[in-house]
Amino acid sequence: EISRRIHEKTEHLATVESLQNGKPYRETSTIDVPQAANQFKYFASVLTTDEGSVNEIDQNTMSLVVNEPVGVVGAVVAWNFPILLASWKLGPALAAGNTVVIQPSSSTPLSLIELAKIFQEVLPKGVVNVLTGKGSESGDAIFHHEGV
Repeated sequence: EISRRIHEKTEHLATVESLQNGKPYRETSTIDVPQAANQFKYFASVLTTDEGSVNEIDQNTMSLVVNEPVGVVGAVVAWNFPILLASWKLGPALAAGNTVVIQPSSSTPLSLIELAKIFQEVLPKGVVNVLTGKGSESGDAIFHHEGV
């Protein structure tokens, strides 16, 4: 659902991002935003196919891989590819069942704020949280918080 909504709002998201960081609209609308949508689609498909594994290491040792959420994931996104970089962090974290606190660059926060509107439409409240502000303050708050 997230992927579909991003595709539907490609023009708007690309416009916001291009106006914010000066990147050519053509590049943002044909590469960055569609690739971000594809990230969410990919990780949603992984969610339905990857169930973990059991491997025999040697006759006395077995390895068990269980996929389960780790809790709250903290993420910081740079200014140059805000929507695409956010998708690289949000896609796997959400597919694994985690909640996320994500901080956009203070020079390009609007892209992530617009992307977050899509999450508000399709995810329960509090699953994705956007924390804006100066990186040395809000980014540090994410990195040093015991719950993240």
